[in-house]
Amino acid sequence: MIRSDGSPDQVARYLHYEKAYLDGELDPAFKDMTVFECRFITNHGCSDEELAWCREMMRNYRPDHITRPDYKWRYAYIVKTDVPYMSTRHDPELGMPAQQAVALGGVCGRRAYFGRLATRAFGIPARRSTQKGHGAMCHWTPDGWVICFGAWWSHA
Repeated sequence: MIRSDGSPDQVARYLHYEKAYLDGELDPAFKDMTVFECRFITNHGCSDEELAWCREMMRNYRPDHITRPDYKWRYAYIVKTDVPYMSTRHDPELGMPAQQAVALGGVCGRRAYFGRLATRAFGIPARRSTQKGHGAMCHWTPDGWVICFGAWWSHA
């Protein structure tokens, strides 16, 4: 549930992730996340419905991205294969913002948004990585945090 200020109700968000974890829907690394890392999983404006939709869609449509051995692109690679790089458009008739991103594509900001959604949907911490004139994302891996869809740390 998203509160009127755009932030998630943290109790409802916790219950959403607890259910997903117990149902075996999250990345195996989720069970070892610290409170600090979980902050970058749960504290965002995506709805629980979008998170659940993303997990189901990827399990059915792109299971290859869920099992990628390279954690840098696990989950996030769907942006490269299924979110076209084109002028951002909106069409609420196509569904939630996540569904619109896949259907209509977008430029760097929308693509980074969808990458963060995909990683967070599976319990992997992600955050914005703003760069001059560009929207990127960074996320947790077992080897440390990495930037996707942008230049390296010195540019963030």
